[in-house]
Amino acid sequence: MTLTQDTRVWDAIDRLCIHDPDDTTLSAPEMQALFARTTIAELRSKLESLRIILCEGEHDDPCSGITRNTCPLRELNLACGHQDLIRTFRPEAKRWQTPLSAILTACHVLYMEGAREEADSFHREARAITDQLYIIDGAGYLSYHRLRNGQIFTHEDLTEFPPEAWAHPLASVETIDELKTGMRTYEADYGTQLSNVRDQVLTMLSERVQSSDQ
Repeated sequence: MTLTQDTRVWDAIDRLCIHDPDDTTLSAPEMQALFARTTIAELRSKLESLRIILCEGEHDDPCSGITRNTCPLRELNLACGHQDLIRTFRPEAKRWQTPLSAILTACHVLYMEGAREEADSFHREARAITDQLYIIDGAGYLSYHRLRNGQIFTHEDLTEFPPEAWAHPLASVETIDELKTGMRTYEADYGTQLSNVRDQVLTMLSERVQSSDQ
């Protein structure tokens, strides 16, 4: 199909969804459902709006009053560690249009436009970076609860946490200030990496739309 500014994501990746048997988090069908009515122009605008915000894992601090499900930055922050924990097909789940979901949606569009190798590469890189963000966020959660109220979690307590979180340096810091400093450093690093992937995806998507509109 001809990709234009007004093309809906639903239509752009429809054939990919039909043939995609994957039912894992952020699969092509889920991206289609999450961004169904979004146009390519709106998707590009969403990608452009993403920012690196060094929140120091505040939503994991039991004293902050903020949780991952109430964090106002979750759909904007490239450095957020909670990118894709809620599956979009669950009726009771909020449909978070996180930075990762926007980037992967654009990758699906690029894949259907013939840029398969590039789209697959961007897809893998974005997932790998956000996996690291999830690990440092988990490590921060462990330290926040240990340092704030002496609560020590085990793997059995947090079965959905990545095992790497317990071994991460942030999980064994000795002060809140040290934790916040470390969180800022890691967030800046991984946020910058994800921002670079976003920029490449956005550039290629813009080129595809421009060439299709001519």
